[in-house]
Amino acid sequence: MYHIGIDISKFKHNCFIATEAHVNVKEFIFENNASGFNELLDSLKSLGDPSEIKIGFESTGHYGTNLKQYLSNLVYTYVEFNAYLTHMFSKASSLRKTKTDKVDAKVISSMLGSVDYETLHTKFYHNNVLKELVRQRYAYLQSHSKELVKLTNLLDKTFPEYKPFFKGKLGNTALFILKRFKSKARIAKMTIKDFELIRSKTKGKFTYPKFNQLKLLARDSIGLDDKVY
Repeated sequence: MYHIGIDISKFKHNCFIATEAHVNVKEFIFENNASGFNELLDSLKSLGDPSEIKIGFESTGHYGTNLKQYLSNLVYTYVEFNAYLTHMFSKASSLRKTKTDKVDAKVISSMLGSVDYETLHTKFYHNNVLKELVRQRYAYLQSHSKELVKLTNLLDKTFPEYKPFFKGKLGNTALFILKRFKSKARIAKMTIKDFELIRSKTKGKFTYPKFNQLKLLARDSIGLDDKVY
């Protein structure tokens, strides 16, 4: 079994390879590019079966994302260690007196022998792609909420009766009408053809009495002139 510690940085990565008996096999620096990744791969291939290789990183944000994906695509697994844990492990070991990037890689390599690798190791696709989807969804929801607040503030000034008409919610129907007609002046002048379009979009839920009521609200609104905004 081989323990490989990789200390990740922005432009280059430091790698330390040892056996599970802590016998130094190789240590080297490789660039954060295709050539560097191939150099690492050559070293990994020379060690034999990927299932006999344990790889560890210190959590470093996005700098190691491409390397992790590269390794996972090649069926290699890895463990990420919290920076504080590697620091404390280093302090408790004989490595604490020397502080270099290569020592950090060596610390990570040593740590691999003290964890349950089979339980903790990460497959990039299942973990990181899911994380990215969650981040994107959260960002979308945050952006969506902010835009709804802006729209509500604008309606409070130009058409304050609009949101209460929809029971305080800017749902699909309310947003469709705003997107389609854009102002209370145009809403007030909606035609029977417009009603049929809205009814079709809402699958019949938006009735003709509601349609007429909304037109009257738009006509008699106390809101400011749409042209101001």
